[in-house]
Amino acid sequence: MDRIQISALNQFMAQAETLGLKLPKAVGEGHARMEKVAKGIESIPAHNLTGVASAVADALSRDADPTTDPEVLRAIAHSVITGTGIAVNVEAASYSQLRDLYEQFQDEIVDELRKPFDLAAAALVLAHERIGDLDLKDDSKAILAKGGDIAKVWATAVEASKAIENVVLAWVSLGQFIKEELLDRRWLNLRLVNPSAEIFDANDWSRVAVTPWGAVRAGVELSLPTRSEYVERRAAITNQRAELEAESRREPKRRPI
Repeated sequence: MDRIQISALNQFMAQAETLGLKLPKAVGEGHARMEKVAKGIESIPAHNLTGVASAVADALSRDADPTTDPEVLRAIAHSVITGTGIAVNVEAASYSQLRDLYEQFQDEIVDELRKPFDLAAAALVLAHERIGDLDLKDDSKAILAKGGDIAKVWATAVEASKAIENVVLAWVSLGQFIKEELLDRRWLNLRLVNPSAEIFDANDWSRVAVTPWGAVRAGVELSLPTRSEYVERRAAITNQRAELEAESRREPKRRPI
């Protein structure tokens, strides 16, 4: 378990709290076990270089066999547990067990992430019907000039965009913690949308990041994928590109004279 993964877990938990995410019961129990292990490690007294020697000397002074004496065995166990690297490895093992749970329940976690995502996406679609094809930031003055309750509509759209961005951050952090290699920058927009290859390439989405509002303005449905669906989206665009290229290379049929 590397520091990047630990940082990703911390970021995921922060986003989960912001979103009010309900984690699967097994994952929640895994967190409780990890916290218990961490507190247990902190409660173990510091390493004592002379602890074993003192225990052996004490056993011999009592005519006890140091190889079976409980105090000697306790001192040896303490020396091993508090030795160099042991505590770190215990912590790593605890994180690894939690990671396995996240991997096992990742689809259920994405299902929970979809709840705030879908609500925010629906709010953006409704806001777009009122605001029109204007940018929420650059055209804010033009939007607010429409009057009426448009200020409330604009604020709702801004809030919904932020909510989707928070969900996507949690989605990315989840992948980083599990350590799945799914974060190639060329495909990052597929976290938000599932377009055809033609739309994807026409908008240059392999290089230009799409915002939630930008996707709605482009007429593309917002949808959060599971990890397997994300891979399928990439594969679909790759296959469609190949089909389009093959089609363009075909010679046009000759008309009969």
